[in-house]
Amino acid sequence: MNFQHLEYFNELAETQYMAQAAEKLGISQTTLSYAVKKLEEELGVPLLEREGRNIRLTVYGKVFKEYSEAGVQQIQEGRRQLSEMALGESGKLSIGVAKFITDVIKDYRQVNPEYRVDFNLKRAVTGKLLDMLQSGELDLAIVTTRPGEKIAGFDLVPMMHRKLELLLPAGHELAKQKSVSLKQIEQYPYLAFGEEHALAGIIADVFAKNDIHPQISSVTDDMRTLVDLVAIGEGGWLSCLSPSTTNLLVPLPCR
Repeated sequence: MNFQHLEYFNELAETQYMAQAAEKLGISQTTLSYAVKKLEEELGVPLLEREGRNIRLTVYGKVFKEYSEAGVQQIQEGRRQLSEMALGESGKLSIGVAKFITDVIKDYRQVNPEYRVDFNLKRAVTGKLLDMLQSGELDLAIVTTRPGEKIAGFDLVPMMHRKLELLLPAGHELAKQKSVSLKQIEQYPYLAFGEEHALAGIIADVFAKNDIHPQISSVTDDMRTLVDLVAIGEGGWLSCLSPSTTNLLVPLPCR
């Protein structure tokens, strides 16, 4: 069914004047009559009938008008949505994150208040995020890697570099210092990431390079749990190490 013919029919059904509808549409009356005739042939019923100089809807036309107007409106809305999506102004984006970076979304909303983009955030360790990207479940992922690290099949786009941060319980004696050496960490209970977490390998490499052997008291991949454990005095926790890098991870196109 010709979309333009539906638009013509809707205008004629609204005005019920052939000359007025044709003028408003910017077409000839012949073109308008042809469009309505083709619709009637396709539907197998008369949509309009003449009443003197006027045009009026038949019983079929009255019913079809409701669906035709709704259909045209839906298609026009679909076109608008696709146009906005193509320009990056609207749509849905599935993002996998090893750690929720809420500031990124906040900044995006502030810079682009007119854009209508819905974010679907899924949290998982890097290995799981890679699987989800490969399967198409995610559009992109935010992960932590070593500087210069490559991941086969994906493009890594650096977003930010992070420095070493040591989280300690309130009142801890090391918290009074402006800086803490890795060697000092050996003297206290330490909370560690599980092996599947991206930071686990980075932190392990730093410890090994500096011959540091921390007293690991608890292991988990959940950052919220680690924060809670620090708060109750279970130990200290290195949340991010320099020179680690946060990257935007996207699948490479097939070649």
